[in-house]
Order: sequence, then C-alpha cells, then structure tokens
Amino acid sequence: MGLLSGVYQAFSPLWDKLYEKRRNEAEKRILPFSGLAGCRYCLVRCVREDAAPGRELAQRLHLVTELAAAYPDMVFVLSGRPAVKPREGSDRRPRPADPDLAARYLEDQGLPARRLVLDDQGWSVFRSILSWQHLKLPARYVVLADPSELVRAFHCARHLGMDPSLLTDPPGTMSLPPADAKEKAAFAADVLQCLFNI
Repeated sequence: MGLLSGVYQAFSPLWDKLYEKRRNEAEKRILPFSGLAGCRYCLVRCVREDAAPGRELAQRLHLVTELAAAYPDMVFVLSGRPAVKPREGSDRRPRPADPDLAARYLEDQGLPARRLVLDDQGWSVFRSILSWQHLKLPARYVVLADPSELVRAFHCARHLGMDPSLLTDPPGTMSLPPADAKEKAAFAADVLQCLFNI
C-alpha cells in the first residue's frame, strides 16, 4: 500500500474530511441485531488471519450462526480472498480460499450449504462490493465486517448505487471505532478504486 499510503499522506486533510463525512453517514445505517427483518441477504467479509479462522473471524462466523437461527430466510454471501497455490518447489502448503474455509466452519456448526454463497473475489472491501454487483445480488443488503471496514464498505456500496445497512461485530454497537492513519489510508485506497475501478 506504499503508493496509496503516500497519496493519503499528501492529501490527508481532504481524506480526513471525506472519511468523517462517510463515517457519520455510515453510523446512521447501523442496524441493531433485532432490526434486520426484511434483510434477505448478508455480505460477510471472511478474511482470515492464518490457515484457520482466527478468533476475530470465528466470532463473526458465530454471529452468522446466530443470524441464521434468528432469520431463517437470510442468505449469507461469504466474501474473501481466492485460494493460493504455492510456487513450484516451495515447501509452503496450498491455502484454501477464505470463503471455503468460512463455509466449512459454518457447515460444521450446522448451517446448510444452500444458505451460503461463496465469493472468492473479495480480496479487498471494494472488490467484495464490486463482486456483489457482478453476482447480480440485490442492492439492499446487510454488511457484516470488521468495524474498521464498515465505512469503506458503505462508501463503495453507495458509490455503486447500492442501499447497504451495516451490522457491527459484536452486534448492538451503534458507533464505529475511531480510525487511525492506516485505516484512513485504506479508505483513501478504496475511494480511488471506486473512482478508477482499479
């Protein structure tokens, strides 16, 4: 993210102002766990820390099982990075796609595969939202992601003409955490990706 971090640093007052505006708008779209009736689809960001769901992702996937029980018609789109094959001659093991790993975890918890859609094109927040559009999924949906990603997800979805609601992890938190410089640089990167589709 070196170049994009440099772009953020060069124009940080502009990015900070835009970030705060989007953050304020995003906070108005946070729904409580009990307020999701009528939301048929949920985008779940599934970027893992290692070869298995780490604590943070495992908590998010546990929340998916609670959502699945509370909303029996809800479909979960698991979006994350594609599988990685090690280079020839490398002693590294192949890495499965993030959505495959998340799906296995959820199926082990009893969630049927018919309620899951796997999307391995979500290697960034922008790519997850763009892939949602390419899959021709509804414009109205709920996003479940790391709280730091929700402002980016909201911005990208609105830019692409969607109507996202946001669910914090853990649920019930109606305010987003303050962003550090790294998160604002990531926001700047997603804004540029939206503008130039890069």
